[in-house]
Amino acid sequence: MRVIQPADLITAFCSKPERRRLYEGLAKATNIILTPASEGAWSTRTANGTRTITYTPTDHPEACLAHELLHIQLQENGYRCYLTAVSFAPKHDWVLFLLSKLDNELQHHKLYPAFLRLGFGPEHMYYDNDRDTYRLIQKDIARFTSDSPVEFFLSAYVPTIAPGGAGTTQDRLAIENQLRAKASTQTWKTLMAIRKVIMEYRDSNTLDAARTIARIMQLLGQYEPTWIGHTKRFPDDGIFIGNPFTMEEARRALAGT
Repeated sequence: MRVIQPADLITAFCSKPERRRLYEGLAKATNIILTPASEGAWSTRTANGTRTITYTPTDHPEACLAHELLHIQLQENGYRCYLTAVSFAPKHDWVLFLLSKLDNELQHHKLYPAFLRLGFGPEHMYYDNDRDTYRLIQKDIARFTSDSPVEFFLSAYVPTIAPGGAGTTQDRLAIENQLRAKASTQTWKTLMAIRKVIMEYRDSNTLDAARTIARIMQLLGQYEPTWIGHTKRFPDDGIFIGNPFTMEEARRALAGT
């Protein structure tokens, strides 16, 4: 894998006009910092108006940079990350895991066409270790039973409908067949219904994923009552799944009083 020099990477990235327009447009709209890490996939976090892209060695640095810049562009254009929650639903322990999983995947469905327009191949949509994804998923599925939580099945299924990536059509079909053989009839119906909801969001004109996330949580079941937010400002900056509640009602419920 290649060691990254940020200045050289930005120069190379901006050598193509459309990529330069993306980078320079975002650099004018928000403060972007690149900071190194020794391992792991690339990522972006936002704090105090600064977008920090954490980069690691990779064989495809320009594609990785494009991926992170497109996440930033999507959010600058109005996509909201629903990563905060208050819940006293039966599955409240699953909520943050589910929000993180859905947030990343829904963004990918929206930004993928722009990734291709920048001249990158589908196989470079994700970090280098994407080539191992399907092998690892198959190992996970081997441990599933028909009674395993539907969230396990969803986590394994989502990569089969993710846009782009190193996986072939045959890889995706193998995972789907393995999942279908393990899943109960109801779990498989739930996965197919969630697929439809995700595709509807992908093809829609809206960037707000709140209703999509809510529909998925309702299909999974036992996520009511929950509030999900794109900030911690409860209840203004989010929506309820199920009946609305106050913070005091949530505290009492979680305390068992």
